[in-house]
Amino acid sequence: MTSELHPGMTKAELEALLAREKFVYQRMDLPHGLATRGEDRSATARIILPERMDGRSVLDVGCCYGFFLYRARERGATRLVGLEKNPERLRHARLLREVYGDGPEFSDEDFEAVCARERFDDVFLLNVLHHLKEPVAALRTLARAAKRRLVVEFPTPADPKFSKGLLPGVAAALSRLPLIGVSSLSENDQTFLFTKAAFERVLTEHEPLVSKITFHASPKKEKGRVIAICEK
Repeated sequence: MTSELHPGMTKAELEALLAREKFVYQRMDLPHGLATRGEDRSATARIILPERMDGRSVLDVGCCYGFFLYRARERGATRLVGLEKNPERLRHARLLREVYGDGPEFSDEDFEAVCARERFDDVFLLNVLHHLKEPVAALRTLARAAKRRLVVEFPTPADPKFSKGLLPGVAAALSRLPLIGVSSLSENDQTFLFTKAAFERVLTEHEPLVSKITFHASPKKEKGRVIAICEK
């Protein structure tokens, strides 16, 4: 993102901003060689983003600070929309947009409303699916809104939050079946998990919303997650 940075703020002003604000979820490059605290998602960007995205539109549901939207812009994407329900993350996304000088459109609007009026070339749902109360309905809505690709990152039975109470080998056995798991909210903040077979069945058999799904191991620090690139 270096070429897109806005030079208006001095290094001292940016250092004061970083000391004042608790950026913790995505590492975002800033002018003067500075960066926010948070996880570097560059490895994921290399998996999910084509080298060129000229003129494409992108919707990122649960975008946090907008890391993937800025990376898509570097590759030529022009219509960039980020949805974020967490008020503090949304505030930080808008604050960083001011630092850069311009950037994606950020809001806390429901994705159902956005998808009802507009379709996008690429739709991202990264590490959000397992937090939703109606994950299957969300997948169908977002798949219909995607003109080219739906990209989803989600936990499987191998996720330690779910597999820690299972006997050795059980998580691997479950992963081979078309299963959706339901978690107790009293024990962790995740509600659902999918096996790859279940995910694929929802989008290709129950309703043929995509033509091809390619799965990749997620490079995210949380284990047991996969990335599904769904092509229309």
